[in-house]
Amino acid sequence: MRGSGCVLIPLRFVFQMINRIQSQSSKKGKIFLCVVAVLGYYSTKPIIMSTKKVIKIIKKIINKKITDNEAHIFEDWFKTVHIKTEETWTEEELSQLKQKIHRRVFRPAFPMWAAAAAAVLILGFSFWLLQPEKPHEVEELLVHADGGKGDIEPGEYNGILRQEGKEDIEINRLHLDSVYALNNVKIQRIDSNVFQVLEMPNALVTTQYLKAPRGANITVKLVDGSRVTLNANASLLFPSKFDGRERLVEVHGEAYFEIEKDKNHKPFIVKAGDNRIRVLGTKFNVKNIDNESMRTALYEGRIRVSNPKFEVTMTPGKEIHVTPDGNYRVASFNIEKGNAWKDGLFELDGKNIKEIMGEVSAWYDVDIEFENPNTDITYMGEISKFSDIHDLLETLSLVKGNQFEIKERRIIVK
Repeated sequence: MRGSGCVLIPLRFVFQMINRIQSQSSKKGKIFLCVVAVLGYYSTKPIIMSTKKVIKIIKKIINKKITDNEAHIFEDWFKTVHIKTEETWTEEELSQLKQKIHRRVFRPAFPMWAAAAAAVLILGFSFWLLQPEKPHEVEELLVHADGGKGDIEPGEYNGILRQEGKEDIEINRLHLDSVYALNNVKIQRIDSNVFQVLEMPNALVTTQYLKAPRGANITVKLVDGSRVTLNANASLLFPSKFDGRERLVEVHGEAYFEIEKDKNHKPFIVKAGDNRIRVLGTKFNVKNIDNESMRTALYEGRIRVSNPKFEVTMTPGKEIHVTPDGNYRVASFNIEKGNAWKDGLFELDGKNIKEIMGEVSAWYDVDIEFENPNTDITYMGEISKFSDIHDLLETLSLVKGNQFEIKERRIIVK
């Protein structure tokens, strides 16, 4: 189904098929009845999954073997089903159809997306339903692994605190609630993924370097109460205490900021390459990677983004993209989904496979190789960052266009 993503179904055909199979108790009959559940449900986005992959996932639904990740992403994908009829439906016909649906198909635990999934399969293969039931053959896996060294595990909550001339400190090795006195600073682990910096009044101001290594996230609560969450392979430079006229930090990679207002009205400034983000109290996300556009998304409050070429004040729901040469554009974004990574999810909406696999690489600490991938396809939905790597790749492969192969700690995208 491409283009408008629509399928035309004659109304009489629907009733004919329902009447023909409603007395059957076969799985095929039950699945077909589900098609009526999505009539009138519409979207302008086309479905881009191959029929083979659609059949595979629906078999999992039938056999109750679908994973949570597959269920979530299919719920989003199958909302794109757009079905029209060639005739006008009367109230009486709609009432009859609704009664048939609820009498023959629905149970409290049967989700709408499962019905939609069945609809897509059936609309493409209505003839299949009229054939005798046959045992299903096991299909070839879409994700291949060579059984090499080193299991690929999802990331964890951890960070490395580095001080000049001192030994690196691994945050998840610190005891919960214990206070550690370091070089001109004290730190305390207050949660599994959070530690706070405690001020030492008479100590010198020193620069602290916090790194979330590949395969980890970490949150730091700074001396002013502000929180910064680092995504995998991101780092933060910050002072042991804010002793000047401003609260200045520097970020590389992706980080989410929750800034507390300062009683002395000191502005909080984030340096991201050549760009500066100035705030008084707000929540925002910054992604600053070498040789890529700097991106800042605002969730609450106001911020001012500037570099030698411009100065822009932003409002919530806006995201700025600044190219390496200093040009910028501002666009709207979905506040509900914008910081999914912080909540343990890969947000896929509008991203192509290279963008997604860049995040996978950092979180699972693997190398990615591309062999002519299809970057024209954009994905939808969310996937847990704590998924088994095979489940994650299997879910991504459900979209027509890309397949994956695992070789030791390399993932090849084809």
